[in-house]
Amino acid sequence: METAPLNYATPSSDAVRVGILPRFLAGLVDGIVLLVLTAVPTIVLRQISPMLAGIVGAVLALAYMSLEVLKAQSVGKMVFKLKITKQDGSPATQDQLIKRYAFKQAPNLLSIVASVLIFVPLIGLLPGLAALAVLACSLFMLKPEKLAFYDQLFGTAVYGPAKVTFTVPTAADLKPTSSITAEPAGVTPAA
Repeated sequence: METAPLNYATPSSDAVRVGILPRFLAGLVDGIVLLVLTAVPTIVLRQISPMLAGIVGAVLALAYMSLEVLKAQSVGKMVFKLKITKQDGSPATQDQLIKRYAFKQAPNLLSIVASVLIFVPLIGLLPGLAALAVLACSLFMLKPEKLAFYDQLFGTAVYGPAKVTFTVPTAADLKPTSSITAEPAGVTPAA
């Protein structure tokens, strides 16, 4: 059973499947935002407990990148007007977005596990190996289809404008969208 698509605008008719450069630039923006977001908590918590600092940093990264599930865009993708869609450009299902997110965020999840199980020999290598695997999967974008391996796996693609432009997202752009409208308390919808 396929879940209902998220309520966000489909790419315009002039949208095209984008390759590695726009996605790399969006990832660079996300990296800068994540650095700013996690720097202070990580530095402060490292004085208390390096394990706690690692866990909090990874959890903050997971929370930030969850925008790819909630909005089908990270802040970096918003800046460059990119959207995660189905391969045909129609809206991706929430199920597709969750699976794609879980695959791409495996290094952060393993980082949390490695922080907790620091006493297990070689466990600290797992996040790095997972990050290398995700990077290798991203190199599939160099092919003419412009699909990373995880896009092929989950039926997704990233679409954006044919001409690369950027905008700064507002606070309203970061709010999760919902296809369900709530009625005020005590009000029943008209039949």
